[in-house]
This record gives sequence, C-alpha cells and structure tokens, in this order.
Amino acid sequence: MLRQAHHPNQGPSSGFWGPVTASLDFCELNYNIAYYLAEFYNSISNIAMLAFGAYAYYHMRKYQLGKRFEMLDECPMLSLVLTMLYAIIENGKEKKYPLLPHLMVAFNIVFCTWYASDGSYAVFQATFASLAAIVILYAASFGMDRGAMTSNGLFLAAYLAWNVDKLFCPFVEHFQLHAAWHVLCAVSVYSKINFLAYHHQKDILGRKNVWLTFHCGIPTCTIEQRTKSARADSGVSCSSDNSLKAMGESGQGLTEAVLGDLVLKLPASDPPSGWTETYLFH
Repeated sequence: MLRQAHHPNQGPSSGFWGPVTASLDFCELNYNIAYYLAEFYNSISNIAMLAFGAYAYYHMRKYQLGKRFEMLDECPMLSLVLTMLYAIIENGKEKKYPLLPHLMVAFNIVFCTWYASDGSYAVFQATFASLAAIVILYAASFGMDRGAMTSNGLFLAAYLAWNVDKLFCPFVEHFQLHAAWHVLCAVSVYSKINFLAYHHQKDILGRKNVWLTFHCGIPTCTIEQRTKSARADSGVSCSSDNSLKAMGESGQGLTEAVLGDLVLKLPASDPPSGWTETYLFH
C-alpha cells in the first residue's frame, strides 16, 4: 500500500508525479529543477550509463570481443523475466516462498555462467521464451481483462519482431525489427507492472479507489485522492472523527469512494470538477 513518509528533500512543489512516496529519497531536492523530473540531476546522469553501455556494445560487436561481453545484453533479459515471475508469484500480503528469490538468483548465475562459456543461443532464447510464457500464464490467474490482453499482446508482437528479424534478415533489414522488439518489450513490461500493481491494490489489499486507466492504449494503475480545493468546491466537509458528510443531501442517491482510511459519501452523479489527483506507480 502506498504510504506517505516524511521526505525532507521535498522541493518547491509536488510536481507532475505527485508527492514523494518512495521508501528511499536521495539528497537532491525533489522537483527543484523540472516539473516532470523529481530528481533532475539523478535522472539525466543516467544518460552516461546508456551512452557508454551502447558504445561498449557497439565496440564489442565491431571487434568481435566474444560472448562473455555479449551476455551483458542477454543475461539482463533473463533477470528481468525472473523478476517479473517473482512479482507475480509473491503478489500476496505475505511471502509464500522465502527461498524463491535465492533459487532464482542462483539459477540466473549458473545459467549466465554456462552461457558465457560458449552456451547455445538457441537454448538461451528457448529459456527466455519459456519463462515469459510462464509469466503470461501465471498472470492469467488475475483475470484476462484489457490490461492483461494489452501487455500480453505487446510482448507477443515484440517476440515476433525479434524472431522475424533474426530468421528473415535479408528480407526485413530495412524495417529495423530488432529496434521494434526493444520498444514493444519495454512497453509490455510497463503494462504488465501496472496490471499487477492494480490487481495487488484492488484484489489483495482491498482498496476501492484504484483504477486501471489507459493512455494511448497503454494501461496505468492510478490511485485517486481528493484535493482540499475540490473538497471545498463540492460542498463536502470532513468532521473531526474522520467521517465525511455530503452537505445538503439526505443520504439517498449517494455513492461511496475511499480516500485512504476515509469513506466519502458523494452524490451518485459525476464527481465535481477538480475531484481527482492521479498518482502513478513509479
């Protein structure tokens, strides 16, 4: 569940992503430079990691430095799918398998060590595909709603692009399908994370103010909370015992909404302007 901790590094405003909810807040002031970046310098400094990583990969391929360096591109894929699998299996309030993360880490190390010592790319691809299939099938236990279908469809399209690019390179080299694999896979992972976050908050933790919204067809888990200005505009007041009353209403035609530990009683019609402030999982 989201919790609001004390963050001494809060900048002049809460910024686009809302108040800080991370359990660890670094020294840099939040939203002090840019409205869309909580920690501006922390964020842009990662460009160096991407730039040097891309150059190192290009250098390795150009001079054929060996598979032990190529695995820096492929083994993180295995780590990602194992992380997704763990997040799905341990999606309850309590941990069911305490040894599971240790076993996954051990498997990852052993497999990547074998792969670096001249293992088969076909075996790597089959292992990755099998683990991804397990993730998709296991996640189906949460239901096959629009969020699940979107994330699954994106991944299948990405996997198809990856294989078509490899198998039919002379015919599709101008379509840059491997780049499409990167983009589609990234969006698929983002979609799956938000799908899991939504069902964890709604089905496991029992929160009612959680929605899976879609922007440009991509699912995003949102938690709606009410701003003070909206409370004043709508004629809803909060009493000292943490109960909320809809002024001027007799108690009929009301609908309930949850704000943290509070229950709002509001008219069943559309909510007043300014009702929601959206917090994204990040």
